[in-house]
Amino acid sequence: FAKGRQPEGISALADAIKVFPNYFQALYRMGSELFFQKRFKDAIPFLFKASDLNPKSATSFYYLGYSLHSLGKQYNKSALLVLTEAATLAPSSFQVLFTLGKIEREEGKPADAEKHLLQAKKATKTPVPSLHFELAQTFADLKKYKDAADELETFIKVGKLKPEEETKIRTTIATLREKAKAQGT
Repeated sequence: FAKGRQPEGISALADAIKVFPNYFQALYRMGSELFFQKRFKDAIPFLFKASDLNPKSATSFYYLGYSLHSLGKQYNKSALLVLTEAATLAPSSFQVLFTLGKIEREEGKPADAEKHLLQAKKATKTPVPSLHFELAQTFADLKKYKDAADELETFIKVGKLKPEEETKIRTTIATLREKAKAQGT
């Protein structure tokens, strides 16, 4: 892998796993290599076994949860279980908290999503545009329109938007601010 020869590396890992089917490092490396190649379906069995062999590996759980989520909405419940375990093991991991919050929002659990997304926001030192956008959507779902508008303002500041995208978002911000006024907030 260090020499950029991924196919040979994958083949060598497959051979090692055949000889030592419970070799955590080989399973983890195979799963993570497939994960970074965006071959999520292929990565799942390796990451599942690696997580089973080493239940203290937060990264194995994160890659597994993200991979499950990447297969489609029908796998979100499984992804949430796995990512919850990853969050227990790595409670200040931005990636884990962000992915957990994103899936919770998709699953119609905005209060849970808010909690994890705000924790993700605390866990990062630099603004992440996708986090601010996700928080805006979550706040809108919770009818916290002022907070949603504020997050979209930050999204505009830190994101690299085309002028037409920015115009569209500014219109949304204005609508959210009007809703916030109507609420008296």
